[in-house]
Amino acid sequence: MNLAIVHDYLIQAGGAERVVATLHEIFPSAPIYTTIVDHASLWPSLRRADIRTSWMQSLPGLRGHFRVYFPLYARAVESFDLRGYDVVLSSSSAFAKGAIKAAGAVHVCYCHSPMRFGWDFDRYVERTGVGPIRRLLLGPLIERARRWDLRTAGRPDLYVANSTATARRIREIYGRESSVIFPPVDVERWSSEPVSDDFYLVLCRLLAYKRVDLAI
Repeated sequence: MNLAIVHDYLIQAGGAERVVATLHEIFPSAPIYTTIVDHASLWPSLRRADIRTSWMQSLPGLRGHFRVYFPLYARAVESFDLRGYDVVLSSSSAFAKGAIKAAGAVHVCYCHSPMRFGWDFDRYVERTGVGPIRRLLLGPLIERARRWDLRTAGRPDLYVANSTATARRIREIYGRESSVIFPPVDVERWSSEPVSDDFYLVLCRLLAYKRVDLAI
């Protein structure tokens, strides 16, 4: 069985990228197709993986401005030649689920969320400093991204959600059912104990949709 892993982009070391690292540990010989990669930010277990990037890798300023190129990611994912694979396993927060498989192949999508910036645009940008003029200019691009997202929702043969909330969003937006498999967390590292300090610790990237302000 020939299997390929597809991921949106490997430009940061977040939870979705940890899932890709775990998939690589399970399928070490499977190549990882992704639009762009920043090797300096890879999880250690991915540094020797067979990572194959798209034509976007040659664009300037990717590390600091990768979000600026969002209109290009869908086309880049669709450009992957996956004809030699029996199984495509995509790890998708937006684009990877649109990968085009070979006839007769099976596409399983591990969905971290339907496209957040497309379907929760106002909430996604409300604390990112995007002004009203820029929001207005982004409107047509966001609408096009939504149409592409719906048009490609049928490409995976099976959806796997990372949470019950994501499963609900997949059902509401794509009209598809999904199984829930929680992401890999080493639960043995943590234990439940009575609170003895007057603070809480939040570990995440400082992005508006993660709502650290609510925790504070």
